[in-house]
Amino acid sequence: MNYLYALMGMAMISGIITMIEIANSLGRQGLYSNPPQDPYLEQGSTASEADRVFLKALVEKADNTWSHGQEFCIQLKSEAIKISTIATNYSVGESSKSDHDRLFNSCTLTAKDHRIIISYKNPSVNNYGLYSCINTNNYYCNFEN
Repeated sequence: MNYLYALMGMAMISGIITMIEIANSLGRQGLYSNPPQDPYLEQGSTASEADRVFLKALVEKADNTWSHGQEFCIQLKSEAIKISTIATNYSVGESSKSDHDRLFNSCTLTAKDHRIIISYKNPSVNNYGLYSCINTNNYYCNFEN
């Protein structure tokens, strides 16, 4: 019985020493992984400011009297220009090709590498959605696929 307790003690000590060695090796190695840069938050990017401007115009001005489709985005852009001149950089673009429910009845505003998708499921209750992305490689956002 004494041999059993001695073996169990040695196994516990070796397990503890192994965990200490692993912790020390991880501590010496460190975590040197850097997260990828987000182009939306890069310095000099006006995407977040433009999103705020269009969202403010959408919340304060849009209602069920506005027409649908491309005309909706044209009217939204004209209201956003009254809030900030940053909206002048955007043009009404091609609608989303996605079949997703959240992108139903959508229109888009695009600038150089920024795409804003405005969708409206039920305009009578001001149920609008604003989706945005930075697209450097293609015209459509990744979530539109």
